[in-house]
Amino acid sequence: KSTLLSNHSIAPNIHELVIELPRKLQNKLRAGDFVFISFPKVRGMEEPHPFSIVNNPTQSKEIRLAIRGDGDFTRQLQTVSTSEAIYVDGGYGMYQTIIDEQAPEKLIIVTGGIGVTPILSIVESNPKIATTVFHSASTQAALIYEERFREWNNRQNFTSYRQVGRFDKAMVLSQLPKDTSKLLVLISGPTAMGHYWIDEMTKQGIPRHQIFYEEFGW
Repeated sequence: KSTLLSNHSIAPNIHELVIELPRKLQNKLRAGDFVFISFPKVRGMEEPHPFSIVNNPTQSKEIRLAIRGDGDFTRQLQTVSTSEAIYVDGGYGMYQTIIDEQAPEKLIIVTGGIGVTPILSIVESNPKIATTVFHSASTQAALIYEERFREWNNRQNFTSYRQVGRFDKAMVLSQLPKDTSKLLVLISGPTAMGHYWIDEMTKQGIPRHQIFYEEFGW
């Protein structure tokens, strides 16, 4: 059982939830993880649903979730009061584990739409790794957390490209280092986008184990 501290809109049809975790759960979460949340006393919201953490969970007893209203659960979630009991189960996910195992010198991240959510905590938690992010969305409003990207762009080793619509393949591939042996490519977003970039990266000779896509099949 956790505590829902706030539930507010950050963009059209996207709400941010701030949740205070119990002590026993605080040490179980890592950057890039997702958690399952449920509201046992709200009709139709008793079943747990997964959402990615957008902040670094190792530095706070609170987690933030950015959730788009795509279905019955997520649309109803936008109306849930902070007085409601919320349950959190987690964390799950492999993004940070893959980073720790491969110890890359360079991260290329390609993400689409609300799929940016786990990437936010990854960028926040790995400031020493040179990182380039490509984030595309269907609308300008969906390019959420612009202030965080502006802050990260002040890092000497961080670059981000964000736009409405798909990125040109040549633009993304131009950012690949000459030596890809210490490169890790992270992909997050819609299934078609994920498989497209896996194919394109492998065509460039990047070994498959250096490309990680955590596909949600929920």
